[in-house]
Parts: sequence; C-alpha cells; structure tokens
Amino acid sequence: MNSLPLAEIGGVTVTLSELVATENTLKVKAAAVPNEVTERLDAKYHAAFRRWADQRSVAGSEDVLPPPPRQPAELLLALQVSVTDDIGTDYALVSRQAGGTGTDWDAEWTFRPTVPAGASEVTLAAIGTPLPPIRLAATGLRREPTADASGREEL
Repeated sequence: MNSLPLAEIGGVTVTLSELVATENTLKVKAAAVPNEVTERLDAKYHAAFRRWADQRSVAGSEDVLPPPPRQPAELLLALQVSVTDDIGTDYALVSRQAGGTGTDWDAEWTFRPTVPAGASEVTLAAIGTPLPPIRLAATGLRREPTADASGREEL
C-alpha cells in the first residue's frame, strides 16, 4: 500500500501504512513522516532520557525515580481515527498504541468488528485534521490470520 496522508498533528504528517483485517478486528497502522518537528522532539527526548538514565545510575534503582520520559511518537495517540464503510457497520475502537524515536514513529488503532463480507469500501478519517478521509476498496485489504485457542492460525 502506498503511504496515504491520514492526518496532521503538531506539525507532523501521519500517513496510513497498512490496513489489516483479521477474523475479528480491523487494524489501522500509520507512521509519521520525519521532518524538522520530529527531529526536534527526538533530540529533546534523547536528552531527557540521558538525564533520566544518569539519575538512575546514581540512584542505583529505577524504583526511586519517576518513570522514563515518554517517547515522542506518543504524540500520535492524540489522533482520533474513525472507520466507516458503505454498509453502515458500527466500528468501535478497542485499543491504540504508539511509540518510536528517530525515523520510526508508528501507531496502530484496532477496531471491532472486522470489515464484513458485504462491504465494498472502507473510509478512514482523522477527526479534527485538515486532511480529507481516505477511501479504500474493502477487497484490497490485507487479511491476517488469527490464532485460535489451540494456537492454530485461521483466516
């Protein structure tokens, strides 16, 4: 899949990396495009992490310190991503995660249910951003196996 612009947040453009359908979920995977803003936030994070690591060395234990600084890619968690399709399926966000530094700022939103067989088009939008929604053919989604209780992978 070509990287399609999904959102802009805090001076960072976020592109759709992949849309993956499993047996029960739909995963929206995205990545930030490196630019001056990501470089500045990365430098700030690395300096804060070095200070935290130095304090840990002196303290001898992580237990007496505040948690390490948050990764700059966590900025992507502020995005509110929505999914719709042409048959009106009600997609519910069930999890989201983001992380990374340097050139790897990645995020993933997981929705339930998966795209039903009757849907022909899926639309992704980042609420409150100036970019238009992304419309994709449902038949072009990557299908990923889901492991059942026995560990077997199923589609």
